[in-house]
Amino acid sequence: MTDHPAEIGRLLSAYVDSFAEEHAKPVVAARDAAITDLRSAEAEIESLRARIDELENPRRPFIFAAEAKPRPGEPTDTAGYVMAYKRLETSLARHGGTLDGFHSFSGTATLPFGSGGTNAVHLALGGTTPVVNAKTPNNDLRNVPSGRYDAGFLALCDSWPRDRGGYLTMDHEASNPSKGIAPADYRAAWAHYARLFLSHPVSQTVTFASVGMGFDYEPASGRNPDDWNPLPLLSDEERTRVVLAADIYFKATDSAERGWAIKAKPFFDYVNARGYRSAIFETALNNDSDQPPHVVGPILEGLGAYMRAEPSLELVAFYEATGPAAGTNAWVDTSEEEAALATWTAPIKTT
Repeated sequence: MTDHPAEIGRLLSAYVDSFAEEHAKPVVAARDAAITDLRSAEAEIESLRARIDELENPRRPFIFAAEAKPRPGEPTDTAGYVMAYKRLETSLARHGGTLDGFHSFSGTATLPFGSGGTNAVHLALGGTTPVVNAKTPNNDLRNVPSGRYDAGFLALCDSWPRDRGGYLTMDHEASNPSKGIAPADYRAAWAHYARLFLSHPVSQTVTFASVGMGFDYEPASGRNPDDWNPLPLLSDEERTRVVLAADIYFKATDSAERGWAIKAKPFFDYVNARGYRSAIFETALNNDSDQPPHVVGPILEGLGAYMRAEPSLELVAFYEATGPAAGTNAWVDTSEEEAALATWTAPIKTT
């Protein structure tokens, strides 16, 4: 054994280090295990907090709006429309349902927010979500890409209240033969409006939509929905900021299952295959066949269940009125119908 102090010190130091390292291994392992357990516990706590929040604040399935029209004999001015909206809102609330906004028609691209047709109702219903259906003057879509209507369209965007959010569409149901619009003209015009809209600050709170006829997607129609779909003209990023929508009407002579399969499923198959956001801008249950409330109620409730199951669906606008597709008896005027429609907006709770 060496008798040099320096060498002895070195050997002792090496021995101490080795001893400490060997005996520290279980301590370090225990520490690392404790840190892992702590992080796992923290993650579990965050998961539980999220679950509690989900249970206490279940998500709404979609924004629910309505084109609620005055009944026959009632005033058809702005006050009459507000009365009709409030009536539907109250009837849904009686059964736990919610109405979020009004869907207006008849405005043109040259009119500011709240002007023309039934758009003034939005001003009277402050705080609700506006769903505005505007159109190019005289269906002159061919001249939209040249910028002829840019100033009016941008004035509409400028005038939209920034605290309201909402949805805007231009030239809905352009595929209706009565309008005489060519598919290529619609696609180019809508894409032009979309790019103006997406470059405007209003796009931070409002969503732009392309709205077609549900019939376009039905195989029996013989139509190719690609002909009327302008979204491929946008960039990938732009497409994430817009919605493809359809007006879909059902009949009380069909069950909810059959009605959905024929009228709605083809549309949702189309949008889901392309990863689009979706909306139903008009829908109603045509009951010109005068089915009794105990038949109509389950059909309405069943259709709502299908809608609630569609993950891409973010807006549904109910057409509580008369019209070519809605018929003359689409009113929600019985307790059974009110209760059924209220289920459409019930919060979605997960188990």
